Amino acid sequence: MSELPKTYKAAVFESRGAPLTIKNVELKLPEPGQVLVKILATGVCHSDSLVQDGLMGNSFPRVPGHEIIGNIAAVPKGENKWKVGDRVGGPWHGGQLLLFYVVR
Repeated sequence: MSELPKTYKAAVFESRGAPLTIKNVELKLPEPGQVLVKILATGVCHSDSLVQDGLMGNSFPRVPGHEIIGNIAAVPKGENKWKVGDRVGGPWHGGQLLLFYVVR
């Protein structure tokens, strides 16, 4: 496995109604029951404007985007179903960004 960066760039809503800003975010390794996905493509649509205004019950800061496609970049110790390099996708998930139910 190649070495993972310590940070990654993300477009972030810092507060309710704020414009997107690009910032470096600390990369956290996945815990049991999670995988880390390097996103190759994501949808950003009208529902993200609801997230921007806090209308989905979400907190801030918030990284918008959903309906992802990517490759698994890291798995936690003991993970048996998924492996680094697997191509995965995730559906719209109601504003709970960074917590994906991974589907093949």
